[in-house]
Amino acid sequence: MAHNARGEADLRSREEQWKRRGAPVELLTGQACEQATGTKKIAAALLDRRAGTLNPMAYTTGWPKRPSASAVSCSIIRR
Repeated sequence: MAHNARGEADLRSREEQWKRRGAPVELLTGQACEQATGTKKIAAALLDRRAGTLNPMAYTTGWPKRPSASAVSCSIIRR
């Protein structure tokens, strides 16, 4: 993830390198980056479709807003 122009340039370089090697990566910017990360404070993010991770910020802020039928109750504990 990149918080500024210098970091975004680094991610663009990494994206090009991985794509030359055939990796399914995508540089996310703007609204796509905001949706994926859950914040406007990150300028860019490199999405690697080979990996699977959970974005803790998006999970904790988005999950309570969208309770599923199986969700009986939830608690968010801040430390």
